[in-house]
Amino acid sequence: RGRQLSRRGILPEDLLVVDRSRPPVAGCIVVFRQEGEFTCRELVRDGDRYLLSDGEGNELPLSEETEIFGTVSGVVRKL
Repeated sequence: RGRQLSRRGILPEDLLVVDRSRPPVAGCIVVFRQEGEFTCRELVRDGDRYLLSDGEGNELPLSEETEIFGTVSGVVRKL
């Protein structure tokens, strides 16, 4: 899963800064919980619906079970 967002500057060992007060909009990276697991993906709009994309063609539709936790506002990386 880690390499999926590398094109957006997020690498496997990075720490994410998540802003829970900033509303998610298409094009932003969000942290979400689905089936008890947290992960992050890009929020994309496809017509009148929203999808969660990993940047490699794998997309998840938003469902009632999907809880968007917050919007990624920064990345912390070890040197």
